[in-house]
Amino acid sequence: MVEYNLPIMVSLIIGVSSTLKKVFNHKYDRIEPLFKLLLGVLVSIVYINPANIKKGILDGILIGLAANGFNDYARGIKASYSIYRTQKHK
Repeated sequence: MVEYNLPIMVSLIIGVSSTLKKVFNHKYDRIEPLFKLLLGVLVSIVYINPANIKKGILDGILIGLAANGFNDYARGIKASYSIYRTQKHK
C-alpha cells in the first residue's frame, strides 16, 4: 500500500460527504458517520488493496474513522473560535 493515498482518500470522503449534505439539505446527518465508514471501506477495497480484502477492510475502517474524527475536530475548533471571538468583543 502506498502511504500517501490515505490522506487523499480521507479528504475525498470528507468532500463527498459535505457535498451530499448540501445536496440533501442536511436530511441525513445522523447517518453521515456510517456513510463515511462504508465509503472508506469501499474505496480501500476497490482502490488501495484490491488483492487483500482483509487489509482493505481494515484500512477502509481507518480511512472512514479518520474522516469522521477530522470533521468532528474541525467543528470543535470552529465552535471554540466563535466563542472566543464573541467573548473578546464584549
